[in-house]
Amino acid sequence: HYWDSATHNEDYQISKLPRVADNFRSGYSFVSSGKLIFYNLANKQQFSLGENGSYNNLSKRRIQLNKFTTSNIDLFQEGDTILACSHSNGKCKGIDIYPTTFPYVYLKRNGKTLAITNWGDAVMFDGSEWCRMSRSPADVFECNPGEPRVEKPRAIQFYSSIEFEDKTLVGEWPTGSIYEFDGEKLFPSTYWTPPKFHSRERIGYEAQSMGMYCGDLFVGYWPRGEVWRFDYKSRTWSLFHRFFTDRTPDAFIPYVYRTADQLDPAFFGQRITSLTPYKDSIYVTTSNLRGWTDETIQDVVFSDELDQYGAVYKIHKDGCITN
Repeated sequence: HYWDSATHNEDYQISKLPRVADNFRSGYSFVSSGKLIFYNLANKQQFSLGENGSYNNLSKRRIQLNKFTTSNIDLFQEGDTILACSHSNGKCKGIDIYPTTFPYVYLKRNGKTLAITNWGDAVMFDGSEWCRMSRSPADVFECNPGEPRVEKPRAIQFYSSIEFEDKTLVGEWPTGSIYEFDGEKLFPSTYWTPPKFHSRERIGYEAQSMGMYCGDLFVGYWPRGEVWRFDYKSRTWSLFHRFFTDRTPDAFIPYVYRTADQLDPAFFGQRITSLTPYKDSIYVTTSNLRGWTDETIQDVVFSDELDQYGAVYKIHKDGCITN
């Protein structure tokens, strides 16, 4: 990442891009082979951003999303096992996880690599051996040789991670806290958590996505589509922007009190699924809870609010470039 500090006081500019596709509602984005890719979580269609702002359909393209690569190992799931495979000799070591569970997030620090499943099972690979982490009443995770496999959900999940200012940070649900991984322990950090979430109430906030741009840290939150920004110069947090509106301001999850359909009550919750730095900007992709197909009932919210699901926004500031 590169930025000209002389431009840091200039305002960020937010612009909304054209729709990726008519049925693109459960959106996600990432960079692959130098291209910005938009991924439909409902039907697995993929689109790349063209030079002229149009989208190229990549429906026949396959990609392995659930894989993490470091300088010397690959981590990925195979069946009910998470494998760590060496680049030098191709040998793999695995650790078992509960059937049907899967890694939600990978992260690394000081030669240690951590995978955390959707049930909150945290397993760490130190380069030669695996260990499973115990969880303290204060939500601190650390290796415990006798720790059993997680057999039921721990009611805690981790969705996003980033290396920022020589720290490895992880976004959590249900308190919305930002955790830090120091290579030995995973623990909640007040400093790296926006003040709105300092109370650590377990009510369902989720730090779902993270991205760095112009030296600042951006964090996207469920369930109200907020993006918070940590200013690297002032060392302060602020609400950067909410990328949705709704007619249910008193509901924690928008539109949760519907009675006219058979969808999940949280179906129209507002997600910032990805904050993806690309060239001279960072891109925000929004989504509903999950699986919005062509058959989904769409008359629950107004048309202008429907358009906010699966939307893509470009955040730009002059003088900033990312690779």
